[in-house]
Amino acid sequence: MAAGYGNPQQYGGNFNVQAGGSGGQVYNPAAPTPAAPVAAAPAPVAAAPAPVAAAPAANPGFQGAQSTGGGKGGAGSPPATSPTPAPAAPMAPNINQSAAAGIQSSMAGAAREMNYQPMNVAAGGYGATTGNAQGYGAAQSGATGFQGASVGSQGYDSSRTGSQGYDASRTGSQGFNAADTRSQGFNAARTGSQGFNAERLGGSPTVTSRDVTAGQLSNTDLSRYTNPYESQVVQSTLGDLDRARQLSMGQAGAQASAAGAFGGSRQALMEAETNRSFADQAARSAGQLRQAGFNQAQGMAQQDIQGRMQAGLANQQAGLQAGTTTANLAQQRNMANQAAGMRANEFGASAANQAALSNQQALNQASQFGASAANQAAAQASQQQQAANQFGASAANQAAMANMAAANQASQFGAGASNQASLANMAAANQASQFGASAANQAAAQAAQNQQAASMFGASAANQAALANTAATNQASQFGAGAANQQMIANQAALNQAGQFNSQQDMQAQLANQQAGLSGSSQRLGAAGQLGSLSNLGFGMGQTVNQNLSQQGIMQQAMQQQLIDAAKAQFAGYTGAPYQSIGLLSQALGASAIPQSSNTQKQLGAMDYLSLGAGFMGMGG
Repeated sequence: MAAGYGNPQQYGGNFNVQAGGSGGQVYNPAAPTPAAPVAAAPAPVAAAPAPVAAAPAANPGFQGAQSTGGGKGGAGSPPATSPTPAPAAPMAPNINQSAAAGIQSSMAGAAREMNYQPMNVAAGGYGATTGNAQGYGAAQSGATGFQGASVGSQGYDSSRTGSQGYDASRTGSQGFNAADTRSQGFNAARTGSQGFNAERLGGSPTVTSRDVTAGQLSNTDLSRYTNPYESQVVQSTLGDLDRARQLSMGQAGAQASAAGAFGGSRQALMEAETNRSFADQAARSAGQLRQAGFNQAQGMAQQDIQGRMQAGLANQQAGLQAGTTTANLAQQRNMANQAAGMRANEFGASAANQAALSNQQALNQASQFGASAANQAAAQASQQQQAANQFGASAANQAAMANMAAANQASQFGAGASNQASLANMAAANQASQFGASAANQAAAQAAQNQQAASMFGASAANQAALANTAATNQASQFGAGAANQQMIANQAALNQAGQFNSQQDMQAQLANQQAGLSGSSQRLGAAGQLGSLSNLGFGMGQTVNQNLSQQGIMQQAMQQQLIDAAKAQFAGYTGAPYQSIGLLSQALGASAIPQSSNTQKQLGAMDYLSLGAGFMGMGG
């Protein structure tokens, strides 16, 4: 016949064992009363250490068995001595209150840094220096002209004679070929323009950046970030669990001694179960604490890696800014040198071209004067040849005319002689007058030509001198204005460069101050976050301690329930023994069976106890 009990929640009743005459024991269940550790479980913050100190009073309804007479055999047993209570542990700091204070401090620090206003950076400008170009008034030269010499022609009055008619013999006239004259030209002197090679800049300066290597968590030694008191915390937690285990085992031994079963298999089973639960809880608590320490060290190492990365990026940016500024300054210097070289080469080429043009103009003027003189001489020789040919032709015609006159004179008497004389006189007079006029015209033309050439040469020389003086004056003025403009441009560039450099330096200083303020704010936010993380870790440790105490209460409750079940089973065996004996006798005698009651017992497992503990915790919450 299986013995058991019906309601597993009646573990808080009074169990009084009194010796009877027949050795029977009476079990008087009282009203169900919740155990003290379970009722005190929902308030871990205010009285966290209380369950350990109050562990022996977990079941006030269970009293040790008092045997005054004896058991089944009636023999008496000495009274059981109660175990000496363990001294109370010193009060440790309340980790929940410390965690709450840390979170409040972290929230206050984060709120302060949320209102942080970074320094505004104002762009520093500079007024560019302007320069006025210095010009020059170009010198002007007036052209010197000349009055061309005028030549008056000298004519002659031809002699008139009366003609005596006759049948004139005809004769052919003898002409003459006009003498040709050729003009002599000149080849204009050519001059080549002199250019200049543009100044080339050297290779543009390069800017190199500093490489930034990202930190790896796998290469980081996490031992520098772990909590140096982690082992003390783990050992303290394990010590609390071991103290609870010893108290539970002491209480179980006291209960077994009170029940008269000290050293039995039931006590060994309870102690083994208590040790197993202690080992599981100790391993779980140590693993959780060490996992939390590892996570915290990993987070702090990642923050340091991120900080080093940000510092490397900031250094890289600063190096790039410095290299860029240096390269810009070097490029500006090269461009200024290039501009100066271009201006020098341009001035030299301009001077060479002006000299070549002056030389070309002088050669052209000399060639033109020589060609003009040659043309004048050729024209004069042509005129003289023309006059000689004309005179020869005229003489031949006169001779023909004389011969014709002689023939006509022979043919015509009287008229021939008179006409011949008249014609001879007229011819002589005309010839003399014509020759004299021709000689006078030739002399006047030659004098006019000579005067014209002399006037032209003087005017040309005066114009060339005026042009040369004007060019020299303009060149000197241009050179002075160019030098003044170059000096003004150089001063303007130096002032602008200094203003730009000062503006850049001021901007970099403001950016550095702003970055320093932001970095300080970020570090303060990081410190507040670390404080919050440590506070959350403290809360987690407090919750872990509360859970350990709650599980310890559940284990104590389960062990007490097992004792109650064992006592009830033993009591059921005692009370059912007479009925069983009578039943056996009645069966042996063939009598009818005597009605008797039976109890059904359920062996509760670990899940049942855990569900029961969770229900009590929910009721307490």
